Amino acid sequence: MMALICVVPHLSFGQSCCSGGAPLSGNLGLPFADEKQLQFSISYDLNKLNTLKNGTETLDDNTRTRSTYTALFQAGYNLNEHWSFEVLLPYVKQERIVSPVGFNTTIESTNGIGDIVLLSKYRFLNHYQVGIGVKFPTGSSDETTKRGILLNADMQPGSGAMDAIAFFSSEHNFKVRSSLSIYTTLTFRYTGENSSYLIDQTYKFGNESQIQVGVADQFLFFNQVLSPSLGFKYRRVSEDVNDGFDVPSTGGKWLFIRPGLSYLVTPNIHLMSTIDLPIYANLEGTQITPTFRWNTALLINLKL
Repeated sequence: MMALICVVPHLSFGQSCCSGGAPLSGNLGLPFADEKQLQFSISYDLNKLNTLKNGTETLDDNTRTRSTYTALFQAGYNLNEHWSFEVLLPYVKQERIVSPVGFNTTIESTNGIGDIVLLSKYRFLNHYQVGIGVKFPTGSSDETTKRGILLNADMQPGSGAMDAIAFFSSEHNFKVRSSLSIYTTLTFRYTGENSSYLIDQTYKFGNESQIQVGVADQFLFFNQVLSPSLGFKYRRVSEDVNDGFDVPSTGGKWLFIRPGLSYLVTPNIHLMSTIDLPIYANLEGTQITPTFRWNTALLINLKL
């Protein structure tokens, strides 16, 4: 997976760092694997934010757009049948285009290594995993415009703060059809504070919770194994806090539908793709919100 007010002549709208930024929480949790197995995942995530909303109302305004392009490298190791560990490292590029009527178009962009996440997981009863993790502030949080002006928090590659993460997942196969499975993933991120935001301010992104549920199946198609899936993702983010005060036009609730398809290239190599389409959003104030999000990943399993 995912702040301040962007000031343009006569208008101010939140730029929704809650929906932009590196997609960390939504990409945590590599699939179940056997013990003594290494897992590597390389994925690309495109998040297009072209929809302006006030609460639940969609506004007729196309003067601003936002895009986040993220490459994610993920590695994991299954120590035994219970314990596994993984690391997630993003490289993120963010772009914001503002084209107010009667004014020149402004384009702002940043790119760089984002915040790294370490996660430890414990598997029990074969179908369940719980985990705890930490997000470290390895990404830059002091990027500037071409004129040397510090950019707001939502445009920075990193948050400048350490976060705590809780994780839970489960997967069950149906008895009537063993290839058909139902999955659930829950993540919660408690965000820390960046005490050097804009040099002398303290900034805290809103706490984030996500719930994903869905079903997946496997089919043979011309001797190739395909696995379509259909899921839903509910995401809730609390308002950001700047120097002890809630930041206007941050935070909200989102519900996405998530169709996906996985292709078994070899028994140890999977090619996967999903798309997130919003079907409901209720935002705090006026914000740019996701129009769609597309993710594709290559997963490699290596047995030691």
